Amino acid sequence: MRIFVTLVIAAVCSYCFLLGQVISIEGYYPLQPDIDTYYAPGYNEKVLNSLKIGNDTSEIIKKLGQPFSKQKIGSTRQLWYYTSDGKCKTDDYAWLGRELMINDQGKISSINRPVHYD
Repeated sequence: MRIFVTLVIAAVCSYCFLLGQVISIEGYYPLQPDIDTYYAPGYNEKVLNSLKIGNDTSEIIKKLGQPFSKQKIGSTRQLWYYTSDGKCKTDDYAWLGRELMINDQGKISSINRPVHYD
C-alpha cells in the first residue's frame, strides 16, 4: 500500500509540474533553461565565462565572433547581444540573455547574464 501511495503522490506532483509549465507564459523551464534561446554564430558559453572586464572589442570578436546586434546606450556605450528570443516554435518560454556592455574605450565594462521573461 505504501508503494502505491508513493507512486500516486509522485504522479500527481509530476502532473502539476508539467501543467504549471504548460500554462505559464514566458516561464523559466528548469529542465532546459535555454529552450527558447538562439545563440549568435560562434558563441560559446565557456568562452564568455573566460572573458574579463577590460577585454577589448578585437579580443571579443576574435573569441566569440560578431554579436546578433549592438544597441547604443547614451553617446559612448554599447550593449552587445549574443543571444535572442524565439528558438522554441511550440511554446513561449523565458530565454537566456548573454550581453556585453562596451564602454567608450571599446572595452568590456560588464558581462550580463539575465533571464528574459518577455
